[in-house]
Amino acid sequence: MASRPRLILAALTLCLPVGGAWAAAANTEPLEPARVALRLRDYPTALERLRQGANAGNAEAQLLLGLMELNGVGVTMDHAQAEQWLRKSLDQNNATAAYVLAALASQRGDAPPGEAAALLQRAAALGYQAAIDDVRLGRSPMSAEWAGLADSALRIDLAIYSARNGDLACLKAMGPGVRELRDSFGATILSHAVAAGAAGAAKFLIEQGSNVNLADSFGVTPLMLAAQLDNAQLLKMLLAAGARVEALDSAKRTALFYAARADRASVVSALAQAGARLNATDIRDYTALDAAQAVGADAAAAQLRTLGTKNLVTHGSSETRSSKFDAARPGDIYHGWPVVALAVARNDTDGAQKLLQGGADADSRTLQGDTLLHVAYHAGAVDTFRLLLAAHANAYLADKRGRTVLVLAATSGDLPIVSHLIGSGVSADSHGEHEDTALLAAARAGRIEVALKLLVAGAKVDATDARGESALLVAASIDNAALVKMLLASGASVRLADNRGETPLWRAARAGAADIAQLLLAAGAEVDAADKEGRTPLMSASAAGQEKLVTLLLEAHARVDLKTLRGDTPLILAAGQGNPDSVQALLRKPGDIDTQNKDGDTALMAASRAGNVAASKLLIAAGASTSLRNTKRATAGDVARDRGFAALARSIEGKS
Repeated sequence: MASRPRLILAALTLCLPVGGAWAAAANTEPLEPARVALRLRDYPTALERLRQGANAGNAEAQLLLGLMELNGVGVTMDHAQAEQWLRKSLDQNNATAAYVLAALASQRGDAPPGEAAALLQRAAALGYQAAIDDVRLGRSPMSAEWAGLADSALRIDLAIYSARNGDLACLKAMGPGVRELRDSFGATILSHAVAAGAAGAAKFLIEQGSNVNLADSFGVTPLMLAAQLDNAQLLKMLLAAGARVEALDSAKRTALFYAARADRASVVSALAQAGARLNATDIRDYTALDAAQAVGADAAAAQLRTLGTKNLVTHGSSETRSSKFDAARPGDIYHGWPVVALAVARNDTDGAQKLLQGGADADSRTLQGDTLLHVAYHAGAVDTFRLLLAAHANAYLADKRGRTVLVLAATSGDLPIVSHLIGSGVSADSHGEHEDTALLAAARAGRIEVALKLLVAGAKVDATDARGESALLVAASIDNAALVKMLLASGASVRLADNRGETPLWRAARAGAADIAQLLLAAGAEVDAADKEGRTPLMSASAAGQEKLVTLLLEAHARVDLKTLRGDTPLILAAGQGNPDSVQALLRKPGDIDTQNKDGDTALMAASRAGNVAASKLLIAAGASTSLRNTKRATAGDVARDRGFAALARSIEGKS
């Protein structure tokens, strides 16, 4: 394949803060709000903040804005505009900008002779490590022959760029493992292809076995991303491949909500035909019609009405709860409401107090099943909420969906409501029969201040849900270092595992959360505690290609000789994933390089099956046997050849 540079999103992902650590830095770092917006995928806010910084001469803002323009992240791709921002950043000696511009110049056929080499030399002189390596080895910047083979982060970046730009040749060259890659937000390469409308790349990835229902850390699936686009081909492709129309994101929104908010009437119809539930509600009790109305998506709203979707809410703004119950405006939702509920929704304390003093029930409900406290919470009516608590309204009552006000407020991060409830004597551990505890709900949503309030109020730090999930397990999984520190300080157990046997350290290892892993080890986490399949944290990190965690766990004396129930060692798992740094780190420890699992596979066979050239070379150089056979009587060379890696097979057999 021709050596063509692939521009990357590394600066967008690597510059983002870990977990909730941004909160402390936000006051000192001018770009921090933009980075937070990027992490939350709030691209309009990110673009606004970055443009302000870029126009003010901030080199990092110019770099990030250039990369967003270059990759079409939150904005239409504009290579010319992107290059202008990158050159402005380079004018201030930004090494990353120099490297990206070098890659662009080597890609352009009309670039002045020597421009790419000069830019690469400048990036190297400015200390950019990849440029230094390129100059030393005589490589083009970000060339497909090397990118991703020596660095898992670059492999992911290369795959993302190739998918977004429909470069099938590069995706094919990267091997079948590309379908398993995920970015720092947990999004698959298929998700990136879909988000960019790259139907060809999406088709290729689906044919290669990409799971169309894998969601990112926000619960967003490829179908939800496709629902926002005017691309019938992509939508049909995903549905035909088994994409679930009823999958929910973290706010309990289906793909129909995404189509509604993007004003895609034709997509609304297609999803309805595919079985989407028209009156499903999200975490705020909005239907898709409510969601469309909240953002002025008139075409989608009209189509939803035609299909029979119910309108439950009258909106003034999509960003506040205060519009959910607008008792001053007519609507079917208020039909049959107790008069006191209307007063509560209006935040009319005088009216509500008179009605309560006159005998109105503080625990009366609307026809929708909301208690008066629920009505006040959803309406943002803090004054009447406090009045109801003073009138001894029962805060332990749940709505018809089993949700209590405390857990709802913890999920949304409504600290004043949580404080009022705790102050009135509500137990910090109260929750509905089928609800998480408030602490767990706050942890899942990353609500650090609310979690602290609950812990101070006596919430059980190690309370678990039906799957054995604790707040610490959740915090470790979502790489929230600030939350982990707070939970550990509150006495959270580092050894408490979920029903699958996964400990917080195991979760941190899989997530690549080095800072969190160090915190957990310092707090006494067992480095070799295995899950029910026999996988230790070291194995979890090895299988996920998290080389920093592999090194960290080895330094903590994790055992390399342990095996999973199917006989896999950390080395076999790392070799199959193909991260050379992980393989090399494991090879430095004493152990049998030719250990075979229950299928008879060695680490070399695992590497050859995935077409991992660098890992295979490392193993052979370390003395791995090329003649051993697995239970199917195949050698490592046979395995590579059977998977279509003829050159690798010849290399393993010493024929090239």
